[in-house]
Amino acid sequence: AIYQQSLKPLKENSPIKALSTYAKTKLLCEKKIQNEKNLRFIILRFFNVCSALNKPIIGEFHNPETHLVPTLVYKAMFNKKIYIYGKDFNTFDGTCIRDYIHIKDICLAIEKSINFFLKKKDSITLNIGNSKGLSNQEIVNYMQKKLKKKINIKYKDKRKGDISSLVCNSDKAKKVLSWVAINSNLGRIVNCEINWIRKMNRAGFKRRFKNYLK
Repeated sequence: AIYQQSLKPLKENSPIKALSTYAKTKLLCEKKIQNEKNLRFIILRFFNVCSALNKPIIGEFHNPETHLVPTLVYKAMFNKKIYIYGKDFNTFDGTCIRDYIHIKDICLAIEKSINFFLKKKDSITLNIGNSKGLSNQEIVNYMQKKLKKKINIKYKDKRKGDISSLVCNSDKAKKVLSWVAINSNLGRIVNCEINWIRKMNRAGFKRRFKNYLK
């Protein structure tokens, strides 16, 4: 989120322009770390982390949920209205494009970063993403095919600070860490998320969190 808007994949040295409060706090943390004397560091710039682990089944649960993938999957499964923010972005279908990366690939990147940190004395900043962009509408279309039903979508005005496209170039992580996103295709992201939701449903989450699916 700290990068200046670009339709091209973002490299670690791409122009910075933090527009949202979220992005500004991330950038502030980076600068504080970088300015600390005698401190070695690895900064991982995660793109859109999503989905769940299968063994054991562990996923995210925010109340309320604000992330697209869990919101879309939860509400589509339970036939609830889904709000998509923005249909007039500068993209091929008008909805914003993001780089979605499976949590398992994030875990692997962290593990490889720790191993790098123990062996090397360098400080480094790396993009960690799938290097492929998906629009909100593409994910909606995929879910409709997956569930074989029409999803109730309501389009609303885009939110302040949202930009059209955020897709990373993770070549540096591949070179430095020998890491690539191997779990982040849309099919696996959605399947793992569905498994997690079914587990929560069996545990009675609809009853316990009444406001979640509003």
